[in-house]
Amino acid sequence: MPVISVKLWDLERLSGVSLPRDKEELTKLLAIFKAELEELNEDEVVYEASHDRADLFSAEGLGRAIAIYFGKREVSMYKVRKGNVILDISEAPNYRPYAFGAVVRNLVLDDESIRQLFQLQEKLAISYGNKREIVSIGLYDLDVLDPNWYDKDTFIIKYKAVADGKMKPLGYDEVMSFDEVLEKTQKGQEYGHLVVRGQYPIFECEGKVMSLAPILNAEDYKVTENTRNVFVDVTGTIPEIMLRVLDVMVTSIAERSPEPIIESVKVIGFGYTPRLRYKELEIDEDDIERVAGVKIKDYGQHLRKMGLIVSDRKVIVPPFRIDIFDKVDLVEDVLASYGYQNLPREAPAPTHWGSRDPFYDYLAKVMIGMGLNEVFNFVLVDEETVKELLDTKPVKIINPRMKSFSAARPSLIPSLLLTVRQNQEKFSKIEAFEIGPIIKPEGTSWRLGVVIAGDKVTLTDVGAVLMGLRELFNVNVKLERYEGLPFIPGRAAKIIINGKTAGVMGEVHPRHLTKMGVKYPTAVLELNPELLRTPLHS
Repeated sequence: MPVISVKLWDLERLSGVSLPRDKEELTKLLAIFKAELEELNEDEVVYEASHDRADLFSAEGLGRAIAIYFGKREVSMYKVRKGNVILDISEAPNYRPYAFGAVVRNLVLDDESIRQLFQLQEKLAISYGNKREIVSIGLYDLDVLDPNWYDKDTFIIKYKAVADGKMKPLGYDEVMSFDEVLEKTQKGQEYGHLVVRGQYPIFECEGKVMSLAPILNAEDYKVTENTRNVFVDVTGTIPEIMLRVLDVMVTSIAERSPEPIIESVKVIGFGYTPRLRYKELEIDEDDIERVAGVKIKDYGQHLRKMGLIVSDRKVIVPPFRIDIFDKVDLVEDVLASYGYQNLPREAPAPTHWGSRDPFYDYLAKVMIGMGLNEVFNFVLVDEETVKELLDTKPVKIINPRMKSFSAARPSLIPSLLLTVRQNQEKFSKIEAFEIGPIIKPEGTSWRLGVVIAGDKVTLTDVGAVLMGLRELFNVNVKLERYEGLPFIPGRAAKIIINGKTAGVMGEVHPRHLTKMGVKYPTAVLELNPELLRTPLHS
C-alpha cells in the first residue's frame, strides 16, 4: 500500500488542529482513517495509507480529513465554473487516446506544498494508474506558459502524437530529443515502455512542448513557489478511472488556496472536465446493524465526522471520496468513527474448517521437499492480464478499487508470473509453487501451480516436477501436445492423470514474458491436485 511522508506542521496549518507528537496517540488518530503509522521522526510522519483512500495520499487530503473530524470545518461544496481552456485531443495516439484537464487558480505554494502535490501525483499514478499505464498526471504553471492566457477568449492546449521533437525535461538543464528523454532520464528509463517511438504523446501550446506524456513534464513550465494558477492533465486508457483521479487531484490542489477557483476545461469530442460530482446514497440504522451486527443510533454524527454530508437517511458523498460506492462503504466509515475497539467483543461462529485440506498440507510438504518455495497470491488479478495470457474472459469485479484487482483468476498462471516479476531482481533462479483457489463462472476449485524461471529453464524443468509427483503418488501420467496461450508453440503439453485431463505445462512465450515484465525464460505447470489424491492420502 502507498507509503506517504508528511510534515506535522504542514498538517497542522492545513487542519487547524494541534497534533500529538506521541507515537501511540498518532497511531490511534491515523487508524481512524485506515492509515498505519510507519515512522515518526521529529516533525516528519510516515504512514501507510489504505490503497482505496486516494484522498489521503498527501497532506492536503489528510489535513482536510482531520479538520472535518475535529469539527474545524465543514465539507467543501466544490463549484466548477466554465473556463477558457480548450483541450484538443483529436490527434491523440491511438494506444493512449484519452486526456482530460482542469484549472485551479489562486494557489499559495511553498516547498512543502509542492512536494506534497508531486507526491500525490506520483502515488495516484502508481496505485490507480498501474504505474502510469492507465493513468498519468501532469501539472503546469499556466502563467509561465502564457502570461496572458486568462485574457484570451479561448486558450488551446493540444494533446497529440508526434514523430519526434525536443524539450528540456523536468529537473534537467539540457534540451533533449524525445529519444534522449527515454534513454537518459530516470523516468524515461522507468516508463519508456509505455511510449511507442515515432508516436510520442505530447502536450503542446502555441508550439511549446509542455510535456512528453506519461514520462516527464518540461522544465520550463514547472510548478514553483511563484505559481498561482495551474493546469492539471490526466492521460490514459480508462476514462472512468482517469476522471476519478482528476477529481482527487483537483480537490487536493484546492486545499492550497484560501479562496480556490476551479475552472473546467472543454475537451473536444468528450465534454467538460473535471466532473466533481456529489454522489447520493441512503442508509439507516437497520443497514448498519445488518452489516456490523450492532445498533449505532447516532450514525449520522459519525458520517459527518468522516467528511460526508448527512440529512436524515440521505448521505451526500464528496467527489474526493472515490472509495465509496455503496452503503457498505458508509457502514465502514461509521465504524471507523465509532471505534472498532468499542464494538462488542464476541467471537463469530465459524463458517468453514479452521485449516487447509490436510491433503493440500501434505502436498505442500512434498513440493517443499523437491526444493520449491511455497507462495501465496491474491485471488484477484488484472482482467487485462488474464485476457492477454489466457485468451479468456474472467469473472469480473464490479467497481474494482484497483485495476490490479479487477477480476478473479481462472488459473494460477498469471499469479505465478507475477511472483517471478516481483522476485527476479533478488534471485537469479526462481523455483516456486502455489496451492490455491481459482474462480470460474461455474464455481471455485483448487489448483497446484509450479513456476521455474532462470537463464536456462526449459519445459524439462517443470516436467521433472511432474515425474516426481507421478512416482510419489503412484498415478498414471500421459502427455499430449498442447497448442494454446500463453505457451511457445511446440513447447507445451496437456497433462492427463489416470485417464483424466489434469492440466497443462509449458514454456511461456517471450511475448507474454515481456508484457508481464519477466526477464527470465520461464516454464509453468498447473494441474488439478484432486487427481493426485488416493485413498492413502485422503
